[in-house]
Amino acid sequence: MDKRRIDEIGIRYVESLSLYEEYATRIRNLIQDLVELEGVEFYAIEGWAKPPAELLTLLSSLEENELSGVDLVTVRVLLRFPEDVLKIEEVIKTEFAIDSSRSVPSSGLEDPYRFGYPAVVYILSLTKKRESLREWAKYKGLSFRLELPTMLQEAWATIFPRV
Repeated sequence: MDKRRIDEIGIRYVESLSLYEEYATRIRNLIQDLVELEGVEFYAIEGWAKPPAELLTLLSSLEENELSGVDLVTVRVLLRFPEDVLKIEEVIKTEFAIDSSRSVPSSGLEDPYRFGYPAVVYILSLTKKRESLREWAKYKGLSFRLELPTMLQEAWATIFPRV
C-alpha cells in the first residue's frame, strides 16, 4: 500500500478513534454481561481499539486489497478452563453475527484441550436486531475480534519465546 494511502487511512482512523474506543468499551461490557449470565468464571476481560501507530505499521505491510481484514477493536476474555470456551462459543453464536471465514472456533483447532497457544478467535459484529436498537445504531457495520484464551494458553504464550 502506498504511503499517501496509508496516511489518508491513518488520518481517518484518528478522526474516528473515539468511536472505536467507545465501541470497544461497550462491546467489552456486553461480553462481560453475557459471560456472567452464563455463570462462567473468567480471570480477566479487556477491550481496546487498535492504537493508531500500530495500525500504520500494519498497513505498511499490507497489499491494497487486504485492508478489510484489519481488526480495529479487540475484546479478550481470559478464561480459567477449556470447557468455558465452549460455553462462551454457544452464547456468541446467538448474540452476534460471525465472520466464519476469519474466525477460528474450537472445532477448528486440532485439540482445544492441548497445552500450547492456539486459542479460539472470532471476528464478530452486531446482529441486525441489535444494530436496530437506538443505543447500538452508531456501531452498525463495525466488527471486532473476540479472543478466548485460557490461563494456561496465556502462560504458554508468555514463556514460549524463551523455551
